[in-house]
Amino acid sequence: MVEDGKEDRDSSRSEMEDFFNENREFIEALIEKEKKAAEEAFEKKMDGARQHADRTKRNAEDAFRQIYKTAMDPEIQRHFMKAGFEIIMGINAAMRSMPVPDFMKEEMAEPEEKAEPEEAKPKRRPKAQSKAITIDAPEEVPKTVTRRKKKPASEEQDGS
Repeated sequence: MVEDGKEDRDSSRSEMEDFFNENREFIEALIEKEKKAAEEAFEKKMDGARQHADRTKRNAEDAFRQIYKTAMDPEIQRHFMKAGFEIIMGINAAMRSMPVPDFMKEEMAEPEEKAEPEEAKPKRRPKAQSKAITIDAPEEVPKTVTRRKKKPASEEQDGS
């Protein structure tokens, strides 16, 4: 029985080999046709992907240009500057209207009284003064040891 199964496989293989041998040119033509169709489908998909990427890039550049143009518009800049100054003025007004403890009022008043006469005078830079530097040297100075440099191996062989 085992031999019968083996004979069936061998006979089916020989039939397939005969079929392939008889139709080799036809099979190769089919394979080549499928290969070309796959390459064309791949190129078509790649072209579609490139077009989509180019379209997306153009749209992103256009959106960026519009945002940049809007942000750099002088009229819009003027409004943003006014809004910024208004916020700063509002914070300043809020700070001035806040209750301040007495000790802080005294501290804040003192520098203002002192600062008024100084503001009238031009500020001068103090002249640079030289300072003497004393160096304490130890009584015993340690001796330094000098070592002789070793010659490279090639010079030692030539020199001896």
